[in-house]
Amino acid sequence: MVTTEEFKKQMEDMRDQLKQILSGGNTRSKDVDERMDLWTQLQFIKWNPSKQSALDHVVEFRYLIRRAGEAQMPTNPTQQVTMFINSIQDQDGGEWKARMRRKLRQEPDATINQVCEDFIAHRGIQKGGQSHSIDKKQPLWNEDFQLLCPNCGKYGYHLPKNCTKKKVKDDAKK
Repeated sequence: MVTTEEFKKQMEDMRDQLKQILSGGNTRSKDVDERMDLWTQLQFIKWNPSKQSALDHVVEFRYLIRRAGEAQMPTNPTQQVTMFINSIQDQDGGEWKARMRRKLRQEPDATINQVCEDFIAHRGIQKGGQSHSIDKKQPLWNEDFQLLCPNCGKYGYHLPKNCTKKKVKDDAKK
């Protein structure tokens, strides 16, 4: 059985080895600590849809990747894709994660740009994962490819700024 002091000694040795590996042979403690902090942030970054939009999460993730590259700790594309997918919690984006994993099995050379763009397209840009569509009940165009006017709610070839009618709300009808 390992005593507490032996365990502490083993943990210190492992930490020193990790610092040595991350520093690439350079023992400047400030650089090593910065690299360890960046690596920890990359591993544990999580998206909270109630606090930030999908686009904000992608920007934050890419900022950390850029900082890691500047700290001479480059990550390969596979690591970046894996870290990004793992940053999405199952209850928030489980459906997207499952679809993305299936896609990566078929196309293992997908880039981080493709994954991020797919995530933003799937979750939308607004906070809470809501998209910018006009109305969820009506498609943006009909079978004749006439666009939906956000002012009057009718399909046609008129511009919304030139529309004279206002959209009638369901509450106003009752």
